[in-house]
Amino acid sequence: MKCRHILVISLIALFLMSGAMLGQQWKLVAVLVSDTTVEESDLVVDVLDQVEEGKLIRIESRDGIVIETYEVRHVYEDHILLMEPLQREYLAGAKIYQ
Repeated sequence: MKCRHILVISLIALFLMSGAMLGQQWKLVAVLVSDTTVEESDLVVDVLDQVEEGKLIRIESRDGIVIETYEVRHVYEDHILLMEPLQREYLAGAKIYQ
């Protein structure tokens, strides 16, 4: 009986945590057109959906191993300007989510 109680509580906790994680859903909004360098803050992209200024974006490397978050300063045509420079290099094809 005690194991069953612990199992039920664990399942409820897991359900609540998964709901909290879904609060921020990231949508693919752009793809890098050219490689970037460390300290770069101007990303040249192929825009797939609206990118909002003042909000966070996630940049995911092509292999999906590296994911970093940055704040968008300004969006102009096919450029996304970041508040802070990149901490890593990204190859063309890296995905940008918002």
